[in-house]
Amino acid sequence: MPLKVGLWALMKKESSDIPFLPVITKRDLRAFKKDFPCLHLHRIQPSRLSERSPMEIKAIQRVIRDKLKVYM
Repeated sequence: MPLKVGLWALMKKESSDIPFLPVITKRDLRAFKKDFPCLHLHRIQPSRLSERSPMEIKAIQRVIRDKLKVYM
């Protein structure tokens, strides 16, 4: 599945309580069945960022959304 299609599918399932905030780290692009790339995604769950202020959490969400626009 192309990255854009996969991201759109995941974003459709998000809710305001649980936003889709993916994080890609080094070595997350892996080979799957020889010639097919596979992307391993991590995500940030704002509800678990108890040490951050609401303003910081909103800023993190905004930065991730802005970075995702490149792939959409």
